[in-house]
Amino acid sequence: MQEFIMHNSESSTPLLSSSSNTITIKSSGFRWMVLLGLSAQNTLSGILWIALAPVANHAISYYCMTAYSLNAINLIFPFTTVLVGLFTAASIDIFGVRYVLGTGILCNLTCAFLRLTSTWMTKSSSRFALLIVAQIIASIAQPFCLFAPTKLALVWFPDTQRTTATTLASLANSFGVLIGSAYPPLLVKQPSDIPSLEASIFGIAVFVALLTLPAFWRGNRFLAFHTWIVLKNRGFLLLAFGFATGLAYFTTVSALFQQMLCSTGYSNEFAGLCGALMIGGGIFVAFLVSIIVGKTGSILYGIKVVFYSLGAIGFSVTIQFPGRAMLIAFFVLWFGGFGFSIYGLSLEMAAEATYPVPEMVTTGFMLMLSQLLSIISIMLMQVFAPVIRDSRLQTCGPDALVKVSHIQLQLQWFSQFVA
Repeated sequence: MQEFIMHNSESSTPLLSSSSNTITIKSSGFRWMVLLGLSAQNTLSGILWIALAPVANHAISYYCMTAYSLNAINLIFPFTTVLVGLFTAASIDIFGVRYVLGTGILCNLTCAFLRLTSTWMTKSSSRFALLIVAQIIASIAQPFCLFAPTKLALVWFPDTQRTTATTLASLANSFGVLIGSAYPPLLVKQPSDIPSLEASIFGIAVFVALLTLPAFWRGNRFLAFHTWIVLKNRGFLLLAFGFATGLAYFTTVSALFQQMLCSTGYSNEFAGLCGALMIGGGIFVAFLVSIIVGKTGSILYGIKVVFYSLGAIGFSVTIQFPGRAMLIAFFVLWFGGFGFSIYGLSLEMAAEATYPVPEMVTTGFMLMLSQLLSIISIMLMQVFAPVIRDSRLQTCGPDALVKVSHIQLQLQWFSQFVA
């Protein structure tokens, strides 16, 4: 059996040397550029998915759609991930990271352009149709970007940096959700401001495409690993289900923040702030944890020592009461900080626990399961949540949006119990 050993090197070209039993790989300094390219595409994907959710009332008015339609659009991304997940995992394993970067550039840039084009349409039905097409195109790129971090870390980084690389690339999508949650409420004060939002997103997409191009030209590197085997590891399945439940909880909350908070009188700006706190705190804590784990190797310990359930339970209770902005912000920061710390660790743990199964299989399975659970949870909220009528507290706008706090409370308790 051959042994793969990767050494840290800042040489400009990856080097490969081998003996009868050992293959030694010198990691290239260009690996950071590849990591930056993938992270940039992951960030843009998060922005494209969530940007309309924090200003749901204005988006509904501008595109002449209902809250159900907007939430259905938010489900396009997870639904596509479930549909093409297996194909995506196989493609990345065969064609490498460059294939991911090219798909991201093409799909995300096309989506941003079509969304900008939709604002030039005079008919609201044409705007809405073009928005749907744009989101479908961008949703194709998301699973490629989400599944690739473990592959990138494995073939480009030495073992002492893989956890950090996986965490940074994985949480880039969450960083995009942070940006997409924080700045739209500051830019969009009325429905007529939506074109400005779409123009800014297109500008970000162009910048990200230019940033990714160097990594795209030199983004491939291949190693020979074992072929696919059947997943029968009970420990992995338990880890995958707990991870997927927690990530589905985050996806659901991110998509419905504005609609949950407006039902008890909170503004769009506060909803955006909560999204930023949740993800910002999460990225900061996750980065620290990844460094500690990279130096100590205590991945399992890092996964166990988390307290995000307490923050999620506190959030699920306080969100039902008006005038509790400080408490809500505290609990959002709490469960975001501790919850995100297990993201990269869980992916790395799954890859190690199921060796020699290709890391694309484990990552793809976990993320597909999380997207499936998020689809189910958002649909359940839509079906069972009561409708606001004549409430003096609600700030949801003239179109009555569903009040999701009651069903969310039940779902959150279930999610935390499973996780």
